[in-house]
Amino acid sequence: LGAADKSPYDEVRDLEGHYLWRKVHSEIAAQHPVHIQALKNHTTAELERVVDDIITTFADAVENKGQWYHLWHGTECRHERAAQRLFFAIADAYCKANNLAVSPETDSGAGPVDFKFSAGYNANVLVELKLSTGKVVHGYKTQLEAYKSAVGSSKARYVVIDVGKMGKKFDIITKYRNTAAQAGDPVTPIVRVDGKRKQSASKR
Repeated sequence: LGAADKSPYDEVRDLEGHYLWRKVHSEIAAQHPVHIQALKNHTTAELERVVDDIITTFADAVENKGQWYHLWHGTECRHERAAQRLFFAIADAYCKANNLAVSPETDSGAGPVDFKFSAGYNANVLVELKLSTGKVVHGYKTQLEAYKSAVGSSKARYVVIDVGKMGKKFDIITKYRNTAAQAGDPVTPIVRVDGKRKQSASKR
């Protein structure tokens, strides 16, 4: 019993994104070239700038260049892991061009953070990605802080992909961030990406 009883992986639905990331990785840089200014030095501030550029590129690809399609199988939203693989495919293509390291699912004792970007030994920035259908509030208020502490990083980005069922989650974490900032506490920037299904231009 056990593993032998599991159904074979559905390659067509590909809900975990095992196959989509290879396709995206091979095509994204060629189809959507973006010039990201190379690191001027291996400081955390410079790495943050490049990571922000990569996240902006990811958001633009999803919202404006049709990559939202890979988050869905028809009307069925793929799992969070598929979204993470889509982000990794895009991030890795631009990291190679800038001689940066991006490590998916780095585990330093508090569980695996989605991505750790590194430049040299001391500069690193974490990126945690959540679908709006998941535990958005817990991820921001508790999970991400534990990751930062375990990895020894004070810098991170929290990317929320809106695929529906957001409810009040984004408002809650935004208020939490603003309250912390007003108190003078360090806060992690939040990026919202519209990953909902789009109509084709001919149907709008």
